[in-house]
Amino acid sequence: MNIERVLRMVMRRFLMKGARKVMSDKGMAPTPGAKKAGQTMKVARRFGRMAGRF
Repeated sequence: MNIERVLRMVMRRFLMKGARKVMSDKGMAPTPGAKKAGQTMKVARRFGRMAGRF
């Protein structure tokens, strides 16, 4: 297992948990699909900078 792969897996798991929590906190749920897409875009952008350092 290369480190990059493990990191990505951990980050993805963490992101999904974080995104779900943010969604439930905001309590705005038009459709799960649209909500998830918007949230993941936001989170992905934020974590893209972090991931760029590795």
